[in-house]
Amino acid sequence: MPGYITGLPPALGDAGFQAGMQSEDFPPPAPAMPPARRRPGTGRSAAGAAPAPGPRTGRTVSMPDLSFLKTVLDAITPRIIVGAFGGILVLLALIYLFAGANHFTSDARRLLEVSRRAMHGLGSFHLQAEVLMNTEKAGSVATAVAADVSRDGDSRAAFADAVYHPAVEYVTASGRAYKSTAAGTWEASLDTSGPDFTSAALFSDVSGSRFIDRQVVDGVECDHVAYEGGARFAGSFFPGVETTEATASAMEIWVDPQTKYVRHIRVDAAGLETIKLGRFDCHIEASLSGFNAPVEIKPPM
Repeated sequence: MPGYITGLPPALGDAGFQAGMQSEDFPPPAPAMPPARRRPGTGRSAAGAAPAPGPRTGRTVSMPDLSFLKTVLDAITPRIIVGAFGGILVLLALIYLFAGANHFTSDARRLLEVSRRAMHGLGSFHLQAEVLMNTEKAGSVATAVAADVSRDGDSRAAFADAVYHPAVEYVTASGRAYKSTAAGTWEASLDTSGPDFTSAALFSDVSGSRFIDRQVVDGVECDHVAYEGGARFAGSFFPGVETTEATASAMEIWVDPQTKYVRHIRVDAAGLETIKLGRFDCHIEASLSGFNAPVEIKPPM
């Protein structure tokens, strides 16, 4: 028939399809396999869900017994806390003593040596001091001292009127000492100990140096250093006063960190003695200024 393709097999229904599948061109399908038999307890449940897993038999980790902490906390009392805190402070103090203190001591020694050299190289300086004495016979005595000191050790010092002496001046020039009299004249000083405000006296017999802190003096933040000194500098504020090996001086100085000049001096001395005052202690506050100012000191006679 025109318009149609010939040579195709006729359409098959369900029965025809099954018969065609069993023809020579299509071998019959393989027989169905019987269902596999499962061991009891390994199959799925009726609802199709997998069976619940059994209990795990792995190794378990036991929790530590912390009951001892309650015993420790119950045993801690305020006294124990305070004692522990005190022990920590003692430990820190020991660490500072054997480590930190040595560090500050070495720094203080270096600073004192540098300052001593700087003061020794000065052309001149001016000293103004207030002196308070606690005496055996006269009670508290206050006085004042002013002095100009030159590079070569020459000096001119004025001592204010005090209980044990009238106002007096001392001049040290070319290795000789002179003393003013009540009549306004001058004479050679016969005092066994005259005023010596030089850097050599200030830094004599130094021991136990230590750095304290930094403080402002006359607008300059200075290094504050303490040390034990001899009687030479302290005795200079009391011409004619006897000093002995028992005389002790606790010294404090404030050093300009730039110039290394001493700007302030504090002295607490004990073990001094004079006939009129007996034994006495003293406290001295001295300010230094006029560094390298022109100063001419000549023998007055």
